[in-house]
Amino acid sequence: GTHIAALELILEKGWKTYWRSPGETGLPPHISFSSSKNLKTVRIIWPSPVVFGPKEIWSVGYKDKLVLPLRITPKDQAAPVALTLDAMVGICENICVPAEFTLSQELQAGVKKRHPKIVAALVNKPKSARQANLENIDCSFSPSDDAMSVKIELTLPHVGKREVMMIEYEQPNHWVSLSSSLRSGDILTAQARVNRTSGPIVSIERSKLRITVVSSDASVDIGNCSK
Repeated sequence: GTHIAALELILEKGWKTYWRSPGETGLPPHISFSSSKNLKTVRIIWPSPVVFGPKEIWSVGYKDKLVLPLRITPKDQAAPVALTLDAMVGICENICVPAEFTLSQELQAGVKKRHPKIVAALVNKPKSARQANLENIDCSFSPSDDAMSVKIELTLPHVGKREVMMIEYEQPNHWVSLSSSLRSGDILTAQARVNRTSGPIVSIERSKLRITVVSSDASVDIGNCSK
């Protein structure tokens, strides 16, 4: 009852593009499917990203190429989906620039053949917390001006070189500013501020605070602060 399609970006050697949360200096991607027809839902499945760039101005994303799978549910499963994708993504060599484009594709109902590039991208996903041997997660919150300060402490073996803890808040009209991640033995700690576009933040929904640890080698989907 669903399609798996994908957006493929092929970049010049040495160029990069960004993950859904681009890090310290990257440009967040914006992708819309609002012009599509016979489309009920679409979910972007982000492959495992890496950290790149100088230590002071690091970013999170993909080098040289990206195959970005899309899980598509049509309104009418017996009819084709006219998929239209409007995107603005950041691409970067030494200077980062936004690239805007529109792509369209008709997805026929009942197609069974698998595409090897999409299969490979689906396999290349972040490790689970269990696979990475996460032992404990501790989240603490405190009001700070009009924002909410968050401190997260993970008992987690090394994921790879240049680890950063990415913290996202899955709530409209909110954004997260990060500080550096610090490691001491098996303890990885990070602090962040959850900000609201307008007005102060009174409370935080722990289940919507999403945590991912990314390194230059691999990444781990930790989950959220309700676990």
